[in-house]
Amino acid sequence: MNSKERKRLSEEKWRKATFKDGVIFAWVVADNEDICLKLLQIILPELNIANIVKIRNEDSRKKNKIFHGVRFDVFAEDEQGRMYDIEMQIANNHDLGQRMSYYQSNLVSRSVRQGQSFVSKVDTYVIFICDFDFGKQGLPKYTTNLVINETGEVIDNKEHNIVLNIRAKDFSSLGYEVNAFLEYVKSNKISNLCVINP
Repeated sequence: MNSKERKRLSEEKWRKATFKDGVIFAWVVADNEDICLKLLQIILPELNIANIVKIRNEDSRKKNKIFHGVRFDVFAEDEQGRMYDIEMQIANNHDLGQRMSYYQSNLVSRSVRQGQSFVSKVDTYVIFICDFDFGKQGLPKYTTNLVINETGEVIDNKEHNIVLNIRAKDFSSLGYEVNAFLEYVKSNKISNLCVINP
């Protein structure tokens, strides 16, 4: 394939790209603080997030050449110091559990400052928006917790993982705005409630 053909195919790919494309998702959300804030507010309404104080797209964390680095699609921090990684995941590589753990560890490494007690650790959130059903139950949203196996007691380690499933058949268990957003990601059609509405 010559360079002209490669260029034509590349241009065609970009013309067909939608919000599900990781590069476009990261660019739109990280370059528009109001969209990032609204997206976090509708996914996590219980947090009452007032504003975003830091936001970066494709934020890379690699400390050396030996170990695997991480690149967050969108990294954000709110007014209370809580940290968020928002990821668009189209391909199912059957490694999402491991990836959540690795992404969390990179957020957690910044969640307690030198000299602070572990009690002051801030909450960290890894959010995956997936084009496949991670939990295999047809649900629109899955969350994970650290649990004592013998008692079922949940340990509050301030680490939160959320997986949104755009392939779910029924979004009625979620709010209208999350429903509209997931429908947009799925179909590329904007409703009046969608946070991406121009």
